[in-house]
Amino acid sequence: MNIYTPIRRKLRNWYRRILYPSSLQYEGPFNFFLVDDNPLIVLTFTPCGLGHVKTMAEKVSPRYCHFLVGFWWSMKDAGRVDAFQRKWKKIQRKHPNVDLQVLCNAKSEQELFRSRTDINAHHVNQNCMIDEGSWEVMANAKKEYDAVYNARVGEYKRIELAYEVKKLAIITAPHQGNIEEDEYAKELREYLSHAKWLNFEQERYRRLPREEVHEHVSRAHTGLILSGTEGACYSVGEYLLSGIPVVSTPSEGGRDVWFNSETCIVVNDTPEAVAEGVREWKRRSPDPHHVREETLKVLDKHRNKFFSVVNNIRKKGGKNRSFKYDWIERSINKMRVICEPEDFEGMLEKSKFDKRARGEA
Repeated sequence: MNIYTPIRRKLRNWYRRILYPSSLQYEGPFNFFLVDDNPLIVLTFTPCGLGHVKTMAEKVSPRYCHFLVGFWWSMKDAGRVDAFQRKWKKIQRKHPNVDLQVLCNAKSEQELFRSRTDINAHHVNQNCMIDEGSWEVMANAKKEYDAVYNARVGEYKRIELAYEVKKLAIITAPHQGNIEEDEYAKELREYLSHAKWLNFEQERYRRLPREEVHEHVSRAHTGLILSGTEGACYSVGEYLLSGIPVVSTPSEGGRDVWFNSETCIVVNDTPEAVAEGVREWKRRSPDPHHVREETLKVLDKHRNKFFSVVNNIRKKGGKNRSFKYDWIERSINKMRVICEPEDFEGMLEKSKFDKRARGEA
C-alpha cells in the first residue's frame, strides 16, 4: 500500500460521489433519545440520511411525533439534501402525524437545507451533546505522547498522515467488520509500527472504556483529527474538553466550529505539516483549563440553540417549561441510546404520553 499517493482510493471516492450523490441508505445501529413524551420529541443521529426515522414513524403511528435528526457526516451536498427531502416527503405522506427538523453541524449545511428544502434546519453542532463532566482536565496527568489520535480505522480518517509524529498514540475502533481481519487495518498498523496502538494487546483488539480513553488523551500534548470530510467528530470535543489542543487538516463537516487560534492549529494534509503542528503545540504548552473554557463557550452556544429548538416544539404543544431545566436530569453522553427497534417500541409503551393516549393516566 502506497500511503502517500492513494490514487486508487481517491478515484473510487470520486466515482462514488459523482454516481451516487444521493445514497442515503443506513443500516447501522438503531439509536434514539426521548427528549420529551408530551409532546413526543425524538432525537436521532444518522450519517447523512433519515436513518431509522421510517421505522420509528411506523411504530409511533397514529400518535403525533416530532423528530430531530442530526448528522455524523457532511451534508454539504445538494444531491444528498435533495434526496433527503424526497425521502422525508415519502414518509410524511404515509405518516402525516410526524414532523421533522434537522440539526446541522455546519452553517453552510443549514443554508443548503434552507435554500433547497422546506425542512426547518438549525445550526446545532453534534458536539454540544457531549457530557462535559465526563471529559474534565486531568491536571496531574503525565505527558507521555506527543499526540494521540482517537479514530476508527477507516480510510477517510487518514491516520497515515500521522506518520512523522514521533511519540504517537492511537486509540481506534473497527470501521467495518472485524478489525483483526481487516487488511487495511493490518497494513496501517505495520506502516505506523512506531505508534502505540492502545487497543491492542498481543495482537488482540480490546475496546477501551471511556475512562481509559480519557486518561490516554490527557497524557498527550495534542489531539489529532486528520480527515478531509466527515461530521463534527466527537473526538474533537473530547480532546478540547479535556484541555488538549488540536492539530487538524482543512475539513468539511463542521468540526471547525470548535476551533480558534488558542485551541487548534490547522495544517496542510501532509505528514510533515502534521508533525510540525504537533511540535508547535508542544512548544507552546497552552493552559489546559483555558483550552477547556474556550470550548465550553462554543458548547454553551450550540446547546442553547438546541434548547431553543426543543422549547419551540414544546410551546406548540402547550408546554412552556424550558428544556434547559430538564437537561441535567435527563441528558446522557451524546444524547443517544443504541438499541434494537423493539426497545424503542418498549420505551413508547412505558412513556406517560402513551399511557395518556390509551386513557390509562
